[in-house]
Amino acid sequence: MRYRINHSIIYTPDDGTVKLTADGENEISSGEISLAPTANRLLAMLISHHGSILQRDELLNNVWDAHGLRASNNSLNQYISVLRRNFADLGLEETVIVTIPTVGFMFSKDIQVIVEDAPAAGARVQASSSPRPAASPPGEGAEGAIPRAAKFKKWAIVAALALLTAANGWFFLRPNSAAPVFEQRFLLGTLESCPVYTFYKTDSSSQSKYMDLVRKSMERASFHCKPDREIFFKIEDRALYHQKATMFIAICSRLKENEFSGCRSYYTN
Repeated sequence: MRYRINHSIIYTPDDGTVKLTADGENEISSGEISLAPTANRLLAMLISHHGSILQRDELLNNVWDAHGLRASNNSLNQYISVLRRNFADLGLEETVIVTIPTVGFMFSKDIQVIVEDAPAAGARVQASSSPRPAASPPGEGAEGAIPRAAKFKKWAIVAALALLTAANGWFFLRPNSAAPVFEQRFLLGTLESCPVYTFYKTDSSSQSKYMDLVRKSMERASFHCKPDREIFFKIEDRALYHQKATMFIAICSRLKENEFSGCRSYYTN
């Protein structure tokens, strides 16, 4: 099994490769990244829950603890950053992995993901083993030879991937004395008995307008406030001026401070 991401990127959990395909028909790879085992497990778990929020503890337990590794929020943040950078290096500039502050992460539902059966090994060989034209003898036309620009492009890709691998190694092996970075949340108000949090400070003069947007978003998502639930809300400022805006709302069931048993989310562009 493998995943096709936004048509042009193929992720294969079995071998931990993420590759950019230059030709969707023939599966010609124009760039490939081999993920570290931990990064591969993390991406596999996120993409298999495409569009759903995974809590930090759930990721740490399944990706680190279950494999005898020491889990920490700092390590999780670092691996998320590396995965984002890997996708950016393959040309996917959109936000692939969305941070849900104080809760966890989600493989963005705005990114198209198609589950495919991995092609048979023989089919891959046939696709990549088409005969090359013989090189022309010295002094003759270069029609049958590989252009110098193509050679340069090939070596440039190899060099870039080697540099990326070295950078990833430095990222994880370098001394890390900085404290883990945790996302902040700010109380916007209360809807019935549920506290409503945003991920940025809100001007007091705009709080009532934002709370109106929260109520409308709750109705649109068919969410209902109950005891021990918290609401997380984020929307672009343009919504205050009745313009189309990206909106995210989640309602989470609280077990104890900063720990939740589950979340339901709603996201629109």
